[in-house]
Amino acid sequence: MVMKFTNNATGNLASSITNSATSLTLNTGQGAVFPSLGAGDYFYCTLTNTSYAIEIIKVTARSSDTFTIVRGQDNTTALAWNAGDKAELRVVAAVLNDLPKLDQNNTFSANNTFSGSNTFSGSNTFSNTNTFSLAQTMTLGVITSWTTAGRPTSPTQGQTGFNSTLNSTESWSGTAWVQGGGATGTNGDTAFYLNGTTVSYSYTIPTGKNAHSVGPITINSGATVTIPSGQRWVIL
Repeated sequence: MVMKFTNNATGNLASSITNSATSLTLNTGQGAVFPSLGAGDYFYCTLTNTSYAIEIIKVTARSSDTFTIVRGQDNTTALAWNAGDKAELRVVAAVLNDLPKLDQNNTFSANNTFSGSNTFSGSNTFSNTNTFSLAQTMTLGVITSWTTAGRPTSPTQGQTGFNSTLNSTESWSGTAWVQGGGATGTNGDTAFYLNGTTVSYSYTIPTGKNAHSVGPITINSGATVTIPSGQRWVIL
């Protein structure tokens, strides 16, 4: 579904329409200056007359000079119109509200392609199929922080935060919290990897993977660690 535009599109009604009509026809040949529409495409059109009455309509199909329309859009009321009244393609609030806005939260649906250098900041929602190519920068803000006791109660798979109790990032695998890299010394020393000492949730070591921890390790009541056949969990 795509909102369509053309420059300087204007015409006149070939015949009158009632306030409940779902189509209109322009004078012969005038429809050609308005956008061509495919399935799901649309454009907004403004009806007006010499008395300065206004109605904004949504045009969902165009066959030559005949428009299929949805009435009373963008806080306007469906009215009856006479032959000769104007139909114009104007930039109205509904057009601008259907477009992404800088410095605001936006939702991108349908199939979108982002190319070149794009920066996404704040809260943005991408749904359906989206293609990102070339250089993209996505700024998500400061990572969420919590304690072991204050972990999210209903985490989603892949949810990541910094656990200040463990001094480490961690992500929810779908069944357990998996720690990321441990903290390093203030001088940037990378010789230390820190792991927690308590298994709070049941966890299964992935097939084909081994694991190691520095003990002692406590496995909380109700939590289990499953080690597939042929794999190892070494506690040092």
